[in-house]
Amino acid sequence: MHPQRLPALTAIRFFAALWVVLFHATWIYVFPAPFQQIVARGYVGVDIFFILSGFILAYNYAPREFAKVSFWRARFARVWPVYAIGLAFTLPMFYKTIVSKHPHTALTIGVPVLLLLQSWAPGAAVAWNAPGWSLSTEAFFYASFPFLLRPLGNFFARRFWLSCAVAWILAAAPAALYAATGHDGFALPIIKFNPLVRLPEFALGIGLGHKYLAGARIKYPGAVAAASLLLLGAAAYFGDRLPFPMLHNGLLAPCSGLLLYSLACLAKSPGRFWILLGDASYSLYIFHDGILQYVLAARTRGLIPLRPQLLVAVYLVACIAVSIASFQFLELPAAAWIKRTWKPRSAPRLVADEELHALSPQ
Repeated sequence: MHPQRLPALTAIRFFAALWVVLFHATWIYVFPAPFQQIVARGYVGVDIFFILSGFILAYNYAPREFAKVSFWRARFARVWPVYAIGLAFTLPMFYKTIVSKHPHTALTIGVPVLLLLQSWAPGAAVAWNAPGWSLSTEAFFYASFPFLLRPLGNFFARRFWLSCAVAWILAAAPAALYAATGHDGFALPIIKFNPLVRLPEFALGIGLGHKYLAGARIKYPGAVAAASLLLLGAAAYFGDRLPFPMLHNGLLAPCSGLLLYSLACLAKSPGRFWILLGDASYSLYIFHDGILQYVLAARTRGLIPLRPQLLVAVYLVACIAVSIASFQFLELPAAAWIKRTWKPRSAPRLVADEELHALSPQ
């Protein structure tokens, strides 16, 4: 039997993805203060996803034995179809803006992106379909997860608070060192995107997932979740006073982790509509930047004669509509088809193979 679903964590995926979408929407419209200050720090939503990914995977897989090949198959089925369609959707823009001017980039950027390796190559990380860099980082997390699950569980079980502190320090330390030493911009993409640098956030999520499975609960989860949201909002509002690399990488990880843990402790479901939006958040994350690029190109040509306020509203509605359609008619059928057709001979299919609702961070 699969572990019970945690509906509040499904719903928060939508809001984390929406934060990223609104961050990119500032290319269209400058939001009124103080909302603009918070929206401008939307990249923190990816930090939430990395922690949530570790939490959900630990929650789903730690209670039972599972085959590594089956786990990797399940992850591939979950993320690759939408990722591939997202690349096809943004290919014309990638060709027009980059490949047509620098043909060699078809190999130097295209190959790493196709192989989900772009986050290891600073020059390719945000090329083609920019949100894909976090999928590249997640791919490394997925490859490592079967080897990290038990050791991290034991580490966090022995000294939970110390383990959380170590994960936080490791998550923020590279960015802090960069901010303190004032290196040039060459190292910044490595700090922001490299999977090894971002791994402590995922590890923190795994540790929190183990703690939750051990039965630890927050007494007043609603109040704690609200306080965590206020802290995240305040940090985002005053983000211009904080070092950008640290805010981008793990500085708010304790706040994000506490928010996720408290939401997991909530007994009340947020409702089917919000769960649907949460389920569709992966597609929202993958497709929104491509939609934005086409909207910007159409506006430049005068094809969308709308005021910025209306244009951003149309953009957001289009992103959400596409994400729901993608979830219903692409994600679910494609994942089911891959699971039916790719059955590893070396390992039987176990009950823990996949939860279609499990997180892919984006």
